[in-house]
Amino acid sequence: MKEAGCRLLIVGFESGDPQILKNIKKGATVERARAFARIATIWPDHSWRLHSRPPGETKESIWNTINFAKTLDCETIQVSIAHAYPGTEFYDYAKANGFITNERMEDGGGHQMAHIEYPGCRPTT
Repeated sequence: MKEAGCRLLIVGFESGDPQILKNIKKGATVERARAFARIATIWPDHSWRLHSRPPGETKESIWNTINFAKTLDCETIQVSIAHAYPGTEFYDYAKANGFITNERMEDGGGHQMAHIEYPGCRPTT
């Protein structure tokens, strides 16, 4: 890929907390993420995308993700709250637990909007 001109990787690691990774059922692990990060350093610019999401997300698990991100050698990090897409298990979970604050995921101009609020994890300014 590098020889073909690839100069940027944007990778979604979802979380740096092992229990959250188990909860989201994607087969991802912190160990696999670390191994991939070591290999991916062959690119001059690489970015990691970390998403905070339940089930089971807590302030502690969010801090685990932040601390995990700090251990990676990357150019940029994007951290955001995941979107609950209709028809997914996560959407059903968020809807059933009252986490969805509105159904809109974007502002009409293409900008993502948070539409989930987790108990005990209110945003601060």
